[in-house]
Order: sequence, then C-alpha cells, then structure tokens
Amino acid sequence: MRKTFRSFILTFVFMLSMISTSFAAMPEISSNSRYFDFTTKCFVLDGNVVVKTDDRTIKADKARVNLITKEVWADGNIYLEEPGQQINFTGGNLYAADETKTVTIKGNVNFQRPDITIKAERCSFNWKTKIAEFDNLVEVTKDGKVDVYDVVHYNVIEDKIIDAQ
Repeated sequence: MRKTFRSFILTFVFMLSMISTSFAAMPEISSNSRYFDFTTKCFVLDGNVVVKTDDRTIKADKARVNLITKEVWADGNIYLEEPGQQINFTGGNLYAADETKTVTIKGNVNFQRPDITIKAERCSFNWKTKIAEFDNLVEVTKDGKVDVYDVVHYNVIEDKIIDAQ
C-alpha cells in the first residue's frame, strides 16, 4: 500500500514537471468538473469548458487536453476565438494541435465577419498562415447573396476568398 502511494506521488510529480517544461506559458483551464486520466495523459473536462492561451480561446461542453503534446479534443457548442485578430468559429466538435498549428472544427461550422458569413460541415484553420479551408456543403453569404461550393479557401487576415470550387 505504501509502495503504491509512493509510486503514485512520484508519477504525479513527474507529470507536473513534464507539463511545466512543455509550455512556456501554461494555458488557463476552467470547467465545472475535471480529472486527470493517467492512461491518456489528458485532463478530462466537463461543463462550461474554457481553454485559454495567449493567442486563442476554446470553449466547449466537454474536452480532453494533453498539456504535453499541446492537443485539445472538444465536443459540444464549440467556440474558437483569436481575440487579437477578431477571428471566431463555432461548431460541433474540435481538434487542435500545436505541432501542426491547426484546428479542425466539424459539424455546423460557422465563421462570421461583418461583411461575410461562411457555413460548412468542416473547417481546417491554420493559425500560423491564417488560412481557413471550408468543405462539405459550403455556404458563403456576402452582400446579401448566397453561393454554395464544395471547398472554399479563405484568408482571414486579408478578409478574402482565395479559392472557391
């Protein structure tokens, strides 16, 4: 019993040291409830989830966060925001990976700016290049006109469609 407890404490201390070295600045994480799953090495969050870094905020009903690999899997009422760039997406579920600098949002994706709204079933957004790729029944509403495409590439910084098919 004592050995098991000692092993648990050593594992926990090791995990904390890994987490602190893998982020220059730790993200702010809040939720109604959370626990750490040692099997997946993820924090499991439930209810009013908010994961906030210097550059972006993810809100969801539920999420798993791996602080070592810097990945987030989130479900339900997704809201992704980059406040400094006035970028926000909503959708059904999300996967974000720091290694590839991308986030993929699926299920009723909605991206809105003052002069354009883009809706799709899926969106992949690269937060380094600021290019969003929307696919699967893409609806673009601009100047009161609605156009439907299979795929749309959109430059968020320049606020323009690069390619639409």
